[in-house]
Amino acid sequence: PPHQSLHFLNSSSFIVHHSSSTHLVASAESVCNAQRTPSEPTSHLCPDIAISCTQYHTMSRCAEIDLAVNQCHQQYGKSGEECVQEELGHKKCHAQVVCSREAAHFYNDRIGGSSSASCSTLLERFAFPENEMLLRQDMASSKEIKNHCRGVARDLARCMRHKYKGY
Repeated sequence: PPHQSLHFLNSSSFIVHHSSSTHLVASAESVCNAQRTPSEPTSHLCPDIAISCTQYHTMSRCAEIDLAVNQCHQQYGKSGEECVQEELGHKKCHAQVVCSREAAHFYNDRIGGSSSASCSTLLERFAFPENEMLLRQDMASSKEIKNHCRGVARDLARCMRHKYKGY
């Protein structure tokens, strides 16, 4: 049915504003999954629905880590460092859904000839000290590797700001 706009309400619902000024709360699962057939990918849908379905799928995949972040914030507040691992997990999950190419470069591509260290290993080592042993001694001090990883992180942040307004 034609509509004027569709807004993401929460992890399970949309509000659809029809041209007749009626409002309908629709199940995100039914809209996103029913509209998405092999012959009709999400990109062929009304742009509002395609964007909202991206948000829905992101929230579906990341619901568990989002819950962990919320519980941590409730227990410790948002201003401390107690929840940094949960917050980084939240960022990773959402990035892998919304900016998969940039996220793969940041989280998966190996740096400095290492078989196990990525830019995330280097730049997030403050939060995961157990990963320090994955870095060779010269990697943490290499200006070239640091600059490369800052660029990769910048590309990911730029993508997240552009594609996902929550960042």
